[in-house]
Amino acid sequence: MPISPFDNQMLTALMANIPDPVYFKDLEGRFLSVNPACARHLGIGDPTLSVGKTDFDFFLKEHAEEAHQDEQWVLTTGQPLVAKLEKETLPCGNVKWVSTTKIPLKDASGKIIGTCGISRDVTDEHEKNEKLREYAEQLAEKQNQIEEELSFATEIQRTLLPQEYPAFPPGAADSELLFAHRYIPSGQVGGDFFSIIPIGEHKAGIVLCDVMGHGVHAALITAMQRIIVDEMTPKAHSPTLFLEGLNRRLHEILRRLPTPIFITAIYATLDTANRQIRFANAGHPQPLHMRGNTVELLGNHIPATTLPLGMIEDPVYPTKETLFNPGDKLLLFTDGLCDLDADDEVNNLDNDTLLALVQKCSSLHGEEFLNALIDSVKIHTKQKSFPDDICLLSAEFNAQN
Repeated sequence: MPISPFDNQMLTALMANIPDPVYFKDLEGRFLSVNPACARHLGIGDPTLSVGKTDFDFFLKEHAEEAHQDEQWVLTTGQPLVAKLEKETLPCGNVKWVSTTKIPLKDASGKIIGTCGISRDVTDEHEKNEKLREYAEQLAEKQNQIEEELSFATEIQRTLLPQEYPAFPPGAADSELLFAHRYIPSGQVGGDFFSIIPIGEHKAGIVLCDVMGHGVHAALITAMQRIIVDEMTPKAHSPTLFLEGLNRRLHEILRRLPTPIFITAIYATLDTANRQIRFANAGHPQPLHMRGNTVELLGNHIPATTLPLGMIEDPVYPTKETLFNPGDKLLLFTDGLCDLDADDEVNNLDNDTLLALVQKCSSLHGEEFLNALIDSVKIHTKQKSFPDDICLLSAEFNAQN
């Protein structure tokens, strides 16, 4: 069907006003016609100056050859080439990125007589995408670096916990006190910490701490706390002096931080010669005392909890006493074992439920006891994991001694 004067007028108007470069070429790749936008793209003012010329007259050889090959493919196959991203380098050195579509140009009989193309300048979009890609690569690199550092921090934190337990008396093949622990951080690093301090041949000090929150900041404070705990060894015979000294040092450091942070802690001395436990509490969950088939709060509900460490300069941490007999077990734990859902207190364990779960596992010993308790808590609360760090430490007065 021949083109009517009206159709030709519409095509002329479209070519003159469309902002994207449009061009027509013959079988040899010579320009037959270009619109004003294409003329500006080629760096010429008058569209007629392009007639009879090729891409080799306007672009560097590398791009001109690629464009010519694409056009030959369109001419040979009769298939369009749609939205190909091309890099155009002008002789002046300017670089543009365009999305190019090329289709076969046919005469009235359907014979291919050339190509028609339209290009859209996507330089800004391409540069933005390249920057996003660079940012993504940099972010991935940073992420890998952070993961490597966290993995290393995890190994360091493991070394802060006891790798083996001391024997009482020292070197005894059958220690009077048997210890076991389970530490499960909610992330790669956590804020729970414990230590066992030999005080004498028949006397041990045990401390369990929980830094508010979890993650890297808690882990850093935990690492610092390990050093301070070692500094308190001369005061390890007295729960009151030990916690007061620990609080004083932590308060000096934590008060300088922009965000308030505190640490809960329990410290107890176990004297197998006198069968005596002496303990002081700094805002920490009360340990559990297992006597045969009974389980109770350490000290039989003695009110022993005071302020967490680091909050004020000189709190008082009174020492309480109770008896500890052969066969008895002591369980120290952080609140992650019970505080399972900050938004739903129904799923959190109260003391009565925790005592009942501990009692069901109390006939077991060491890690077997701790693993069974952790499983029981998960089953009871229908949770597969703990949202906060948890640390459990058991101490058993060996009934064989």
